[in-house]
Amino acid sequence: MPRPTEYTKDLIIENALEFIRIYGSGKFSIRKLAKMLNCSTMPIYSELGSKKELKKEIINQSQQLLRKTIEEISHESIAIKLGVGYVQFAQNEMELCREMFFGYQISRTYRKKIIEQRLDYVYKLALRDPILNNLPKERQIAMINKIRTFALGMITQIIFEKHEFYTVSELISIFSDLINFK
Repeated sequence: MPRPTEYTKDLIIENALEFIRIYGSGKFSIRKLAKMLNCSTMPIYSELGSKKELKKEIINQSQQLLRKTIEEISHESIAIKLGVGYVQFAQNEMELCREMFFGYQISRTYRKKIIEQRLDYVYKLALRDPILNNLPKERQIAMINKIRTFALGMITQIIFEKHEFYTVSELISIFSDLINFK
């Protein structure tokens, strides 16, 4: 493949995501990414400034992929879509999910910020759920937290224990049972 004449931020991030998908985040380095791009490390540092900034971009793009996965789930309950989407994302993007939820190479401050962003997204989305809207506010938050906790447990099993994968219909059934939606 001929060398691109310009190494854009998007091209670098796209290749960084692909590298992590193939090799995992534990093997990620700027030098290895540069080799994959067939360039020196200079264009990467020139576009992104540092490995830390590139990691932030990887997390941001992973969050966008998570949101897309949630939106693609077909179910009338947004709460169930959230739970199913989280688990589907872990199954389809295991290494990106590992980095997003369990990566250790980003600062505590940035991790807190992305968790707050994710929670804000989850709560805003879930509050559009017609079934949850009929519940008192405290019960809504309790249900959303129940779904999140259960989904994060399933994600942990998938990532660290190589747990069996579930179909979307199996996940919908699991989350429906969890929150007693029939």
